[in-house]
Amino acid sequence: MADRLRAEYAAAFPADGPITAAHHANLPYATTVWHETLRKYPPAPITAQRVLAEDLTLPSDGSVLPAGTAISIPVYLVHHNPTVYPAPDTFDPARWLAAPGAPRRGEGRGADPAALLPFTMGPHTCPGQRASGVEWTVVLGALLLRYDLQAVGGDVELEARTTLRPAGLRVRLRCRGP
Repeated sequence: MADRLRAEYAAAFPADGPITAAHHANLPYATTVWHETLRKYPPAPITAQRVLAEDLTLPSDGSVLPAGTAISIPVYLVHHNPTVYPAPDTFDPARWLAAPGAPRRGEGRGADPAALLPFTMGPHTCPGQRASGVEWTVVLGALLLRYDLQAVGGDVELEARTTLRPAGLRVRLRCRGP
């Protein structure tokens, strides 16, 4: 995966000069890695609580949630649901690529565009969603083109606080040359 990302970044980024947000559009594989990272490790494992302004009928079984009910979406559980994402514990950026000749569903976001919720959706979506995607891909590219990255230690435990984050993640960087 790192070699494929490096090749894509090397082709998309200028040999000299600044890396800008405009280069982001030429990084389709990096975008799939970004989506898969957000799916497997959503920064907010559960959405903020909201109160229903009116009755809500669930399409799954017709149950009615009355107005005034407080609800939250368990993003981590949706992102790890095998009905929505086959083999949910496997890190697989290819799940975000459309099959050759097939239309991209939900901008390539799996079976249902509502199933990728790291920033929520609709009128309450995070205003920094687009900026974070550009920043993530540009920073990752700059790192991969300059360094080899190697995880140090075993599996990383996750801490769920306000955000989901690694507990004790250690990475070794080795310079790739001038």
